[in-house]
Amino acid sequence: MIEGADLLSIRHLLLIQGLYQNVALKLKEAILYGVSLEDIKKELFNEVEQESEKLAQKFEENILDATKNYEKVVVDKKEIEGLPFTTLALAAETAISKGYDNVNAGPWIITLDGPIYRSVMQHAHNRSLREDIYRAYVSRASEGPLNNTPIIERILELRLEKAKLLGHVNYTEL
Repeated sequence: MIEGADLLSIRHLLLIQGLYQNVALKLKEAILYGVSLEDIKKELFNEVEQESEKLAQKFEENILDATKNYEKVVVDKKEIEGLPFTTLALAAETAISKGYDNVNAGPWIITLDGPIYRSVMQHAHNRSLREDIYRAYVSRASEGPLNNTPIIERILELRLEKAKLLGHVNYTEL
């Protein structure tokens, strides 16, 4: 049985261990943010971080723009069988906003916006429609002016450079 004094000692040790782990984590974070680097390396590290942030922002913008730019016009009601009324209403509303008439009988515009994409993937009976929408979704910003491939390549180069500045062989060691 643990006595009162022993219980206090155990609690004290657990507290010290928790504080030690917290300090060790904060120290590791500081090191990963380049705090321990020499001035020249620190300046280069900061440049790498700034470029990485800009590229990450551009990557996200390209994804959003590619998502907004995609439209699949569906004119045959059989193609959209199984979709809930709310999804059809959103698709019809999009068609109206693009200048289409007679929306009750089509056309409907399927986009890659989250609610429509998920609904098509979950409810559409038409396998071909699901495949088209899935392929468009997973390949967003992979070609043309919104191509993220060069951005991804540069981000990977910067991650390697960051790792080397911090004394590691590669980024996964961080």
